[in-house]
Amino acid sequence: MNINKLKDQIYNPHNPQQQYNAAYKMRFVKNNPEIINILFKACYDARDPNLQQEAVRSLSVLKPEKALKVFIEKSTNNDESIRLKSFYHLGTLGNPKGIDAVLKGLMDNKSHIRRAAAISAGRIGKDQKAISALKQIVNPFESQQIRQEAEKSIINIKKRINISKNKIKQNISKKQNNRTFNKITEDRYQSYSPMAF
Repeated sequence: MNINKLKDQIYNPHNPQQQYNAAYKMRFVKNNPEIINILFKACYDARDPNLQQEAVRSLSVLKPEKALKVFIEKSTNNDESIRLKSFYHLGTLGNPKGIDAVLKGLMDNKSHIRRAAAISAGRIGKDQKAISALKQIVNPFESQQIRQEAEKSIINIKKRINISKNKIKQNISKKQNNRTFNKITEDRYQSYSPMAF
């Protein structure tokens, strides 16, 4: 893979599709700090939000823990545009370890940042704690847009919780069925074993 070509493509604002493709292909360039720095730069400096999101997805493949740490740190930045992008990036990254930072964003003094945090909470939240935090911003003092995003996120988290519960039930059921099968097999073996005579 030609790294210089990818760098030229991602920095070419006249061809957005080429930029997205370059950001996508960069996830296959392993152990290259320069590529990781380019992707982090694209996350915050690119004007096109689609390019930002593609850069985040590539970072999640290359350095998930480092990306998570950077986005959490930047979610408290004094620059509101950086905070805004950080909350969206945490949602795109999809790592549930970012939920505490996202829930703090629900209390930001800027409404568009609270909205971004509400959206991301719906993408990565997976428990009652996230639901409770979102319910606090579903109130008459918030804009209708924020309340709607918070309500959508609550629904998404509840679905995720239900899916997890169903998987647990299925696993328990499988284990019980396996134990029953093993017991029946053992009983049959015992009944046909020469030791039984």
